[in-house]
Amino acid sequence: MSDKDERNPQAATKADLDVRAIESVRFNDLNRFLADKNAEHPCEACGRSVEWLIKTDDADHPFIHFLTNFRDPDNGNLFFSIMCPNCSNTRFFDAFEVARHLDLIGGTNGET
Repeated sequence: MSDKDERNPQAATKADLDVRAIESVRFNDLNRFLADKNAEHPCEACGRSVEWLIKTDDADHPFIHFLTNFRDPDNGNLFFSIMCPNCSNTRFFDAFEVARHLDLIGGTNGET
């Protein structure tokens, strides 16, 4: 059985709903995730304790990056990123897991 309801071709697939939930994440949501996971430790590249930068669009949504799979370019993963303002080192966080932690996608808040 597929995620899509065969009787209703307009019905959203689970993947569509997951992407919509990911797209709904805002700057403060990502900051909450980072705090919950204690993910804002010093930069591993330059060693400085910094306030990591989160680039956002005009609606305060963090940028979402799509990284494709080299062996299967039609597939990939969505990520949020934070950047060190000193050396530009960038950390990526799986967008599905961020949204799941925030209870925007199935699962329980705080699952590891």
